[in-house]
Amino acid sequence: MPGSADLIRRRRHREARRARSSLQKSRRGTILVFTVISLVFGLAAIGTAVVYSDLTRNLPSLNSLPMMLHPETGLLTSPTVITDRSGEVVLAELGAGVGYLPTEFSGLPQVSPELLDAFIAATDPGFWDHPGFYRTTLLQGKRDTIPLKLVSELLFWQEPEGPRRIIREGLMAAQVIAEFGREQVFEWYLNSANFGYEAFGLEAAARLYFGKSAGRLTLAEAAMLAAVAQAPDLNPFDTPELALARRDQTLRQMLNLGMISQEETESAVTSPPGIRSAPDEPIDKYAAFVNLVRSQVARTIPLEVLARGGLTIVSTLDVDLQSELYCTAETQLFRLGEGSAYLPEDCRAARFLPSLPASEMQTGAFSAEGVVLDPRSGQILALVSIDSEKGPAPSTGTHQPGSILTPYVYLTALTRGFSPGSLVWDIPAALTAGQAGSPNLDGKFHGPMRLRSALAGDYLVPALKLLSQFVPGNVWRTAALSGLPSLAGESAPLLLNGGALSLVEITHAYGALSTQGVVIGYADPTVLLDPTPLRPTAVIQVFDRGGRTWLDEGPPQARPVMSAPLAYALTNMLSDETARWAALGHPNVLEVGRPAGVKMGYTQDLSSVWTVGFTPQLALGIWLGEDRDGLQETGPLGAENGLKFDPRAAAGVWHAVLKFAASGFPPDGWTMPQGVSEIDVCDPSGELPTPDCPVVVREIFLQGNEPVHSDTLYKRIEINRETGLLATVFTPPSLIEARVFFVPPPEALSWAQQAGLDIPPENYDLVSRPPSPDPEASLMFPEMFAYVSGEIRIRGSAEGPGFQSYSVQVGQGLNPQRWLQLGDVSDTPVSGGELAVWDTSGLNGLYAVRLLVVRENNLVATHIVQVTVDNQPPELAVLYPLDGQSFAYPQESTITLQLSVTDNLLVQRVNVLLDGRLVRSLAQPPYALSLSLQPGEHELRVVAEDQAGNRTIVEQTVIVER
Repeated sequence: MPGSADLIRRRRHREARRARSSLQKSRRGTILVFTVISLVFGLAAIGTAVVYSDLTRNLPSLNSLPMMLHPETGLLTSPTVITDRSGEVVLAELGAGVGYLPTEFSGLPQVSPELLDAFIAATDPGFWDHPGFYRTTLLQGKRDTIPLKLVSELLFWQEPEGPRRIIREGLMAAQVIAEFGREQVFEWYLNSANFGYEAFGLEAAARLYFGKSAGRLTLAEAAMLAAVAQAPDLNPFDTPELALARRDQTLRQMLNLGMISQEETESAVTSPPGIRSAPDEPIDKYAAFVNLVRSQVARTIPLEVLARGGLTIVSTLDVDLQSELYCTAETQLFRLGEGSAYLPEDCRAARFLPSLPASEMQTGAFSAEGVVLDPRSGQILALVSIDSEKGPAPSTGTHQPGSILTPYVYLTALTRGFSPGSLVWDIPAALTAGQAGSPNLDGKFHGPMRLRSALAGDYLVPALKLLSQFVPGNVWRTAALSGLPSLAGESAPLLLNGGALSLVEITHAYGALSTQGVVIGYADPTVLLDPTPLRPTAVIQVFDRGGRTWLDEGPPQARPVMSAPLAYALTNMLSDETARWAALGHPNVLEVGRPAGVKMGYTQDLSSVWTVGFTPQLALGIWLGEDRDGLQETGPLGAENGLKFDPRAAAGVWHAVLKFAASGFPPDGWTMPQGVSEIDVCDPSGELPTPDCPVVVREIFLQGNEPVHSDTLYKRIEINRETGLLATVFTPPSLIEARVFFVPPPEALSWAQQAGLDIPPENYDLVSRPPSPDPEASLMFPEMFAYVSGEIRIRGSAEGPGFQSYSVQVGQGLNPQRWLQLGDVSDTPVSGGELAVWDTSGLNGLYAVRLLVVRENNLVATHIVQVTVDNQPPELAVLYPLDGQSFAYPQESTITLQLSVTDNLLVQRVNVLLDGRLVRSLAQPPYALSLSLQPGEHELRVVAEDQAGNRTIVEQTVIVER
C-alpha cells in the first residue's frame, strides 16, 4: 500500500494534468473566439468596402456642376431650344434663359444679404455648419440641405428613387462642399433652383413674378421666392393665398434666427404682395407640335430638366409643310365662319381648296386639326390645331371617331372570309334595334352593293350590320392590333357616336395601309399593352451645348399588323375613285390626280367630320368640328343642338394640302401582292356573271375566297306579258315572254318594292288555267307548283264510266314540246292511289306532269300540274371559324359564326347545332350567328335544307382554351 507521500504526489500530479488540460482547452477556446471575432470584423470590413464601392460606383463627376453653371459657358445658362428637322429654325425656347446671377460670394454683389438669409432660413438654417447633409434626416430620405437639393436635381435625376440614391446624394453633397466651398454651392443653388412656370434661377423668378431684377427685391419679395423654391407648385400664380402664408412663415423663421428685427418682420408681413399677372402662354402656329415634342421627350427626360436649359431638341418638323398646313386650315375656317371665298396670297396650298357647299357657313366656335406623317419613317412632318375665334391652339385633342372607323369593320370582315366583292345590303332591315331612318349621310338606303361600294360611299348600314355580327369588342380588338391601341378594351359600337380618338393615332394607323400592313414607329412604354404599341415621333435627337447626346430616336421599328393581301384589299378599296362616284359624284373633293387611299368620316350629329388618307409617301389627316370631347351624343342625324359640318369641309383641306405636299413625289400606286386574285364578277352580287347579269366588273379577291356560284340576283323568268304574272303550262305560248328580273332575298323584298325595282311577280298566271279537273281523272300528288326531288310516287284517280286506260307523262319547261311516258299504259282503274313512279335523279328545273285518261268513244280527260324539280342540295361552307380553330378564354369566348349558303333555287332553312343542341334556325341571309362558348372542345353542326328537302351537313370542331 503506497504511503501518504506517494498518494499526495499522485494526487498533485493528476491535478496538475487536469490544470494543464483545462488551460489548454481555455487557450483553444480563446483562440477560437479571437479567430471568430477577427473573421467577423474582417468580413464586416470587406462588406463595408463592397457596399461603399457599390455606393460610390459611377458617381457623377464633380466637374459636372461648373460645366453646367459657369456664368458664361455653363450648359444651363441658356434656354433649351426646339428646332425644325434641319436644326436651323428655332420653333420654341424652354426656360427663361435670363443668364447667371453672381452673388456677393463671387465678389460681384448683386443681391442683398437679406435675400441670401431668406433662402438660408427657408431652405437650410444649418447650411454653414453641416458636412452637406444631416445623418438622421438622410436616413429618412429627406433632401433638406442646399447641397443635397443641388446634386439631387442636377446630377441624380436619372437614377431611380430609393435608399441607395439618397445615400449616394449625401456622399456627393459632402464632396461638393469639400471641393468647391459653401459659398460657391450656395451661388449655384440660387442660379438653378426651380421656382415654377419654367423659371429656374433667382433672376428668372424675380422677373417672372415681380417684373424686376433680383437685386431690387424687397425683403418680403425675397422671402416669398425663398418659400416658392421649396415647393414650386405652391407659387403665387397658382396658389396666391398659400404662397403669401408661406412668405410670412419664412419671415418669422428669419426673425427666430436673428436675421431680421421685429420691426422689419412686421413691415414685411404687412407689405403688399406686388405679384404680376401670370404670363400668357406664347401660342403660334407651332404650338401644338411643340407641345407634342415636349410630351414625347418627357418620357425620357423630365420637363423640369428640359426647362433648366442648355439642350437642343431637333424635331421632325418640316417648316414649309407646317406653314402650308396651317394657312390652309386657317383659310378653310375663315371661309366657314365668314361664308366668303377668302384666299391668302402667301398660302400656296390654299389655292387647291375646292369651293365649299353653298350652305356651309357656321356661327359659333369650332376648331380644325391637321397632321402630316411619313408612314415609311414614322415621323410627324407637320401638326396644327386652330380655333376659329382664338387662332392657333396649344394642343390637339381626342374626338368622337364616328364613321372614320368603318375600314376596321371591313378589315375584320376580310379576316373572316369576306372579300371586296362580297355582297352587303343597305336596307332598313339591316339597321340596329331602335334606329329610326337611315344613318347614311344622304338619309337614304341604297340596297345591294359590293363591300367595296359600301366602304367607298361611307354607307353606314352595312357596316353597322357587320359590326353587330362580329361583336364590337372583337372588331375594336382587331383595330387595336392594327395600329389603334386606344380602342383596346372598347366595346361600344362607336360608328354613330361616342368614344375618343386622336387625329395623330388614326392617321398613323391609316399610314400602315400604305406600307402593306406594316406599322412603322417607336415603342411607347407608357402604354401598358402587349405588344407595346408603336407611335409616330416628333423628335429626332436631343443634345447639349457640349455636344453630348441625351436622346437619339434612331431607326424606327417596323411591325406587321396585317398581311400584305389584307392591307392591299383595304387600300385598293379606299383608293378606288370610281367606287366613290355614286356617293360623291365626279369629279369630287377626294380626287387629287394621283393614287391615294382616303376615307371621310362623320359622327351622327355631324359635330365632328374627318378626312384621313395616304399615298405611298405620306399620310394626312384632317379633323374639323365643334369641340365636344368626351360627350356621348346619341341624338338622330341632324339633331338641332350644336354645330353641324359637311364632311367635304374637312376633305377640302385634305385635298389641298395633299396636292401641295405630294407634288414632289412620283404618282405611284400599290402593286398587287401574292395572295390576291382578280376576276370578273356580276355587280352588285360579286358572284360569277351569267348571261342575265346587267353589269360585269373586275374585282379583287383574297385567294381562296373567290366566288364559285353564279349570280342569283338577276334571273330570266317567263311571264304572261298581258297579265304580268308568272307563266304556267296553261299560259298560251304566244303570250309567254322571258324577262330579266331583280330577285331580292326575303328581307330585301320590301325595300325593292319601295325602290320601284323590276322584281318578279309573286303569283302564277291562272287566268288561262282550265276548269277544275274531273275528279275521276285527277292528280293528287304532287300538287301544283310543288318542289320535288328524288323518286316521286305520283298519286291520283283514273277511273269512271267508260274507262279504258290511263297513262302518266312528264315534259320539261312551261310549254313542253316533248313528253316522256312513265311506265306502261294501264287498263286498270285507280281511285286515289299510285298512278306511276317518276325517278327525277339528275333532273332540275320546271316540269309538267300530265295524266291522260282514255274512255269510250276515244274521249280523253286530261289533268296537268306544274312542278319544280330540285335535286341539287344547298352548297354550305363555314367561313369562320375554321375547323379545329382555337380561341382564348375569356377574351375570345364570343365568336361570330359566318356561313356561306347558296342554292340553285331557294334555301328553306339553316339549322345551327352546338354540342348536339339546336342554337338557332336561320330562315334568310345573312347567315351569321354570335356564339358564346365556354372553355373546352365543342362540336359544331350546320344543316342547310332547300324547299325540296335536299340537305347539306357540315360538322367541325371549335376549341376554347383558358
